[in-house]
Amino acid sequence: MKKLLFLVLAIATVSICYAQREVFPVSWDSVTVIVNHNPDSVASLVKRMSATTLDTSLTYEERRLAFYGQSLLTKDEEDIHSSDLSKLLKAAKYEESLSKAEEMLAINPLCLEALVSAEHSVLKMVKAGSNKWKMDDAAVYYNRAMRIYNTIATTGDGSAEHPFYVTKVADEYNFMRHYLDLWAYASQALVGMCDKFTLKEGSQYYDDSTIYFEASRPIQKLQAIFGM
Repeated sequence: MKKLLFLVLAIATVSICYAQREVFPVSWDSVTVIVNHNPDSVASLVKRMSATTLDTSLTYEERRLAFYGQSLLTKDEEDIHSSDLSKLLKAAKYEESLSKAEEMLAINPLCLEALVSAEHSVLKMVKAGSNKWKMDDAAVYYNRAMRIYNTIATTGDGSAEHPFYVTKVADEYNFMRHYLDLWAYASQALVGMCDKFTLKEGSQYYDDSTIYFEASRPIQKLQAIFGM
């Protein structure tokens, strides 16, 4: 049986559960209806989910609506900065990359790519001896990202029958690497509406040879870009 480590952060505690779980696939149609008819309610949930201190009253149903609804609310406009962010990170310009990540988070506070990059930038500057930043600053980004990973984990188990739902391709890589500790894969292929990764090796958190992500949202965005 596939093993999935489901990390649940609550204040300073970490709960680990390997038990078989009920999964909650995302209905993009339902999310779209809510976003179109009551966008303020989604924006309110996004604000609660991205707060510095965890709002423990936020249910996973609300977290899913916040994360997936935010993608529709802002139409992933933060992605226009993704290339610049990547270049700054590769050039080890961490002050600038943090600024670019914050620019993306101003558009979408639940952008995993920006959160991961911001945490990485702060850690690099702290390690280099910067007095401007502290480990606690990096923890703010890490904790917010972990809430998102935990939310994605409720949507599936990585199988073809129950893929994990994502808002963009970058979510797939960040979820694999930073949540499931999966870094090496042999191939990637689009199977129907899913991205299928054949893994070179598993981890203590995920031991199957393949992992599937429901990619209808990324595919929809590509179709819009290319007029398909």
